[in-house]
Amino acid sequence: MFELIVIIIICIVIWKSWFAYTDHLRKQKNRPIIEQREENLKLLIEDVLATIDRTAPNFKYITIYVRYTGNYFGDQYFEIQNEKNEVLRYNYKAHGFDPGDEAKKQLAIAIAQKYNGRWVEHQRDISQDRHASWVIDNYQVIAHEGLREMEEEKRKKDSIRKC
Repeated sequence: MFELIVIIIICIVIWKSWFAYTDHLRKQKNRPIIEQREENLKLLIEDVLATIDRTAPNFKYITIYVRYTGNYFGDQYFEIQNEKNEVLRYNYKAHGFDPGDEAKKQLAIAIAQKYNGRWVEHQRDISQDRHASWVIDNYQVIAHEGLREMEEEKRKKDSIRKC
């Protein structure tokens, strides 16, 4: 009986060691991919910030679409609404990028931080029945005149007397 318990313990130790070793190999294999994605994200953020500085440094809103939007081409560009309410588009593919949804979120955060704005995650229900199924529709960055418009709208809403 004692030998059986020892054999079982040895098998468990070997089993756990094997899984730890294969997990270590998998992480080593994926490290270059992760590092490349992080580098690409840094380059994307630098390129986008430079483009915004050049084309619309006083933007109101930036809308970054994610893959699940109803807009078929929404995942290929994002829109910048400048202070004159003109809409400009930044095409990812034309600049050599293909960001995923997490990269787009990081992009929205970086833009909001640089321009002292806010970023908002908009969701929508895609279900066809009564059970809600929410997905992220877009990320919106609000800065400069957009923030002033929001504050003015909030002030007007708060000033309305309710009966």
